[in-house]
Amino acid sequence: AQISEVCSEATFQPLLQLYLLMPTLACFNYSELLETNLTDFSKELPKLQFFSVITSCLALAWSFNSYQATTVNGALDFSSNLPGRLVLLASCVCQISSRLVLFVIFAFTLGEGNLWPMMTSTVLHMLAMALIHWRTMNRPKSWTKHYVFYQCIINGISNLYLHNDIVAVKGDDTKSGVRDTKLLIVN
Repeated sequence: AQISEVCSEATFQPLLQLYLLMPTLACFNYSELLETNLTDFSKELPKLQFFSVITSCLALAWSFNSYQATTVNGALDFSSNLPGRLVLLASCVCQISSRLVLFVIFAFTLGEGNLWPMMTSTVLHMLAMALIHWRTMNRPKSWTKHYVFYQCIINGISNLYLHNDIVAVKGDDTKSGVRDTKLLIVN
């Protein structure tokens, strides 16, 4: 449930916010950036939009990072491997932010004010990733068609910014000791 919420909320919102913010960023005079103090720079940027994009990227990266750390059974815990966990977080942030910027730049190459090409390409990308996941996933016989569909859609959405494989660990898995079904991300 947590990964579903993260994928559905933090995936689309930064796309829209960065699309709205990009003209302001593109029209900023960066040659005078070193001469400008931080307060003047922050006055020229719409603060809430910028903060919204940054927090959405960080929330998405933190969630994927937490699930990736969970899959290695504590090897990337903050207390046991802080540098490894921070490198993984930085990697997630870089992958998410670079793809986010690419989607928005793609939208602006088709003309300012044309949001539909970005949203259409985003949905097509998600459906293509869901189809690829459906073709390559391991399906136990106990999984229903609805569960497989759910797994494919969640993987399609989560693979928009970085490669993830959301896998259900069954309760009768004796080697992991898990008693109930949990969603994990395997990178």
